[in-house]
Amino acid sequence: MTAIEKCRKKNMRQSRQDGQITNGQRLLMKYRFFLFFVAAFLAAGLLTSCRLLDNISEYNLPKTADAAEKEEKTKEAVPPSDFTKTEIALIVSTMPSLNPYAAQNSSVEMLLKQCYQGLMTMSAGGEMIAQLADEVILAEDAMSCQVVLGEKQFHDGSPVRFQDINYSWQKAKEGKYAADVLPIKKITAAGENRLRIDFQSPGFLNLYSLAFPIVPANSLEKGDPNSINGTGPYRLTEYKRKQTLRLHSEQNQLEITLSRTEGTGREAFLNSLTDVYFTPEFPWFSFSGETLRNIFKFPGCYFYYMGFQTQTGLTADASIRRYLMSKLDKEILYKNAFLNHIIEQKLPYYRGKEWERELTEIPAADGMNVLDVNPIVPGQKLTLLYPAEDHSLSIMAQNIKEEWEAYIGVEPVGLAAAEYAAALQAGQFDVYLAKMPVRQYPNLPELFGSTGRYNFAGTAGLDSAVAAFMQAATENDLKKAYLALATQVTEGQGLIPFGFVENAVIISDQVAGSLTPKTYDTLFGISELRPVQPAARETAGDK
Repeated sequence: MTAIEKCRKKNMRQSRQDGQITNGQRLLMKYRFFLFFVAAFLAAGLLTSCRLLDNISEYNLPKTADAAEKEEKTKEAVPPSDFTKTEIALIVSTMPSLNPYAAQNSSVEMLLKQCYQGLMTMSAGGEMIAQLADEVILAEDAMSCQVVLGEKQFHDGSPVRFQDINYSWQKAKEGKYAADVLPIKKITAAGENRLRIDFQSPGFLNLYSLAFPIVPANSLEKGDPNSINGTGPYRLTEYKRKQTLRLHSEQNQLEITLSRTEGTGREAFLNSLTDVYFTPEFPWFSFSGETLRNIFKFPGCYFYYMGFQTQTGLTADASIRRYLMSKLDKEILYKNAFLNHIIEQKLPYYRGKEWERELTEIPAADGMNVLDVNPIVPGQKLTLLYPAEDHSLSIMAQNIKEEWEAYIGVEPVGLAAAEYAAALQAGQFDVYLAKMPVRQYPNLPELFGSTGRYNFAGTAGLDSAVAAFMQAATENDLKKAYLALATQVTEGQGLIPFGFVENAVIISDQVAGSLTPKTYDTLFGISELRPVQPAARETAGDK
């Protein structure tokens, strides 16, 4: 029995179990439904007195009279453009600890990265650069490096010393950074404000192991557990466990207050309960211009894409591929991949959903409109393959199923990594979802091997359409590029990129300032690092 057959059997068994409902369960369900109805009725009455924001599904769609009236009321409720906040209300589920080496809620962990720094980090451009260190000098044999600290201080004014670096390394080996610091063999003092770090084996990539956060020696045992004493751009001003986290930045003149609130992040944001919303996967929805001020997309390490089985099976038929793509919301596929650029530069005249109406005539090879000709035989079902451990791809699989199931049966099959790779190589799929390092796209033969039964050609047209879309300077140019890109996505038989696997930070229009971009957490994107002779560097410094 193959992995896919096991997955199907499990799904069928679960479906049968779900269908077995006792009389007691039916009564309980009716009682719950009655309570839900009463709660919904009361909530509806309460919401009428609250300021409502545009529903996300109304973005860029023609407004009805009611929607237009609601939008006008929303505009009146928004403060003047010069209104700023010295504090921002954030939302998070739990805040168990300030320990940077412990596993955290993704939102809390993202904020803690604003408070701590490592000796080195990755720039937004993918280059390994010094962060807390003034200089990092790699030996010729790449077995060690010299680190010059300079006059660095923690937030409380105390100097950063060798003892702090060594202590932090020991803590990193016990926590979530354990795998990252494996290349480090030992750390020794090499003079005033200078360290020597020896590695287990030679290699430029050893320098990535210097990105673990630095904390004062013994601070996690003897220090205040409700205190952050780091070196990052934000410092802690207040912390109450599972209640409030307040950070302050002198550079941005902005305080960030993280408070626990009830309800989901998106609902709280849309109802003005919070000013910043962290989403653990790329946004599936759009915000109105009145609600949204900015979206920061942190550097993505991986690129999501979708591919078809083009050699055998159902989707080997190009007309079926084109038809299915015409029935998929194109914003899911490519808008989110370039969300930062659209929001920051294009939003004032971005009208994607309105422009898509001009795509009602998409001629197929026979000249017919693919929107009017359904090439799918009733009762057919396609297999949608994805890696089960990837949360974002699991969500994407369900979204695609909901979009397509009106036209064809869709069976999402989530497999473990090894089984997924085997099924991909064997061609046991119709459509597959995957991710790969951004810097490798679209070098699929290097990722999966050149024998895989999937199409990795035909991306040149898509790439040129994306480039034109990104470089559009006027609304007319943007519209033209948008329609060209939509056509490429619908008719193209190559890979369809649709997002980055990183958190997004959405900030409301009432907030001034910004968050520091998150640094890379993986090796992907490291540029070439040339060895420097320590003797030559020291000689130059003595002159």
